[in-house]
Amino acid sequence: MTLSKQEKVSYYDQLNKFLKEINLGEKKILLLLDEFQVTLEHIITHESTDKAAFFLNQNRNLRQNIEFKQKISFVYTGSVGLLNVARKMKATDRVNDLDEIKVGPLKKSAAHELAAGLFLGRA
Repeated sequence: MTLSKQEKVSYYDQLNKFLKEINLGEKKILLLLDEFQVTLEHIITHESTDKAAFFLNQNRNLRQNIEFKQKISFVYTGSVGLLNVARKMKATDRVNDLDEIKVGPLKKSAAHELAAGLFLGRA
């Protein structure tokens, strides 16, 4: 699909549609979003804090959708910390459903163990 410069894709709508339609059986998507807070800071700088808060709301809606909970888990990674950016935005209510896990460098076996725990909701 080729879009003109005027057309904008709603990634929220696309992911929402995908998650409604996909049949994963017993499988589950573990979506790792690296440096997510950098994306928020970019939206704040180039758009507005309100648009960044709206973006956080969309992410929260996807995470809390009962229909999607068995299909996908979201993992936001980054060195600064999403909570720090949310505090600056006065939008901690949009991330208060997340758990923060501080992780240093991992050996391969520990990384596999962490990923398995995240996938099973035990990390």
